[in-house]
Amino acid sequence: YVSAAMFLIWICSSSVLLSFSPSSDFTLLVPDGSVSAQLGSSAVLPCGVSPPSNAETFEVRWYRNSYNNPVLLYKDLKVEESIGDPQYRGRASLVGDLQKGNVSLKLMNIVVADMGKYVCFVKSVAWYEEAKLNLTVKGKAAS
Repeated sequence: YVSAAMFLIWICSSSVLLSFSPSSDFTLLVPDGSVSAQLGSSAVLPCGVSPPSNAETFEVRWYRNSYNNPVLLYKDLKVEESIGDPQYRGRASLVGDLQKGNVSLKLMNIVVADMGKYVCFVKSVAWYEEAKLNLTVKGKAAS
């Protein structure tokens, strides 16, 4: 009986650390369809936690084909600069207000290879969710 009581105390004390009820339903909001950008310009890929929740302590991972090779990884209150796909280093950033659940990705100096599917993955201690959106690139490269 002692271990059961300790377990209940642990559960009660752990739930105090959560910023929301674990039974709450959280989703990610992204636009329907594609986001378009001109070659060489910048684009924002919108993604937000709904209902709005402070995402500063969450893991935010933007990736394309490989979860383990992210475009951008925000973890432990900072962007992990040395982790992820080298072709995005210095070109990818979070531009949303994390305190309001905005985890949007900004890509700068768009190239043709940036075209395609992106996954916005957000994880907290109690839940995780992912949403997909597509980036189309318009314009022609200079010859």
